[in-house]
Amino acid sequence: WSSDVCSSDLVANYGASAANITVAWNNAANLGGTSFAIAGNVSVPGGSTLNIVDKTSQYYLEENQSLGATAGTANTLIVTCSYEDIS
Repeated sequence: WSSDVCSSDLVANYGASAANITVAWNNAANLGGTSFAIAGNVSVPGGSTLNIVDKTSQYYLEENQSLGATAGTANTLIVTCSYEDIS
């Protein structure tokens, strides 16, 4: 049995205009299965960073689960997730 803890999930918008992001937890690996929105269609202002997950709202993922992000505008947002492997 193995799991991970996502303790930080940041979305940076390096464009000049706002862009939307959806971050979701999936009940299968590789973004498969059913998707459950953590942040649904949230606007990230241009030139800013949005904190989706932090230590107070961290997510525990088992080895057969996944997190995914979908941007509303291509080539504008960068998503960074910090995690810890718990074995």
